[in-house]
Amino acid sequence: MVFGKKRSPSLPPVAAVDWRPVHRVMVSGYERPETRTTKRSVVGSPAIRTPGRDEAGLILAPCAFIGRDADTARLPDASHTLFLDEERTRLLCWVGGPRQVDGDDHFSVHGPGGEALGAVCRVSGRLLRRHTWRIEQPGQPEITGVGEWTRAREEAGPVGKIGSFAGQAFDALAGGDGEDMAERKLVWHAGQEKVMDSRGGTVDIRAEWLDRRLAFTYALIGDAPVPR
Repeated sequence: MVFGKKRSPSLPPVAAVDWRPVHRVMVSGYERPETRTTKRSVVGSPAIRTPGRDEAGLILAPCAFIGRDADTARLPDASHTLFLDEERTRLLCWVGGPRQVDGDDHFSVHGPGGEALGAVCRVSGRLLRRHTWRIEQPGQPEITGVGEWTRAREEAGPVGKIGSFAGQAFDALAGGDGEDMAERKLVWHAGQEKVMDSRGGTVDIRAEWLDRRLAFTYALIGDAPVPR
């Protein structure tokens, strides 16, 4: 149940912003979150949103509106859709349903004309290790997303590897990567370059060359044990 309120006549509407230059995004149905000064949240349309401010305070401006079931059903191969307008008439991109490749889930991402933009892949976990992620963008190096603890152990070199097996066993018993499933922090790298960070439903984009639609797709799918 949503306990926010519809937009008050005294509050200006929150306009959509350009999706291309955004750096922090999240999936949200609120356009004005609750703060100490506003006390109550204001409900908007489900969207990929980016934080900002206006004269009334903190806002979550939409940069891509999430397609409803009926909108997505118009594209037979789509599992998710994103639109540029709240009326869902201008398609930004669509995501294909998961395709199994060697036990991993591949979600292809397509532009409005069906052109391939890349893929987001959920890589199955192995013994004592949780699932990881991979993003494929044409013309760019492969991006891998792993738990923060896993990355730290990898970067520790031989010293980190000594305790790697014991650490993985502890992670498995504790639920994985030493962090709560809903709030696991992932770090995403292409080689040594940090491309983005994510925690829960919030994604912070670091590399300007990353196609934002691929980051949006990850946010839509989510890091839960079963993809949305």
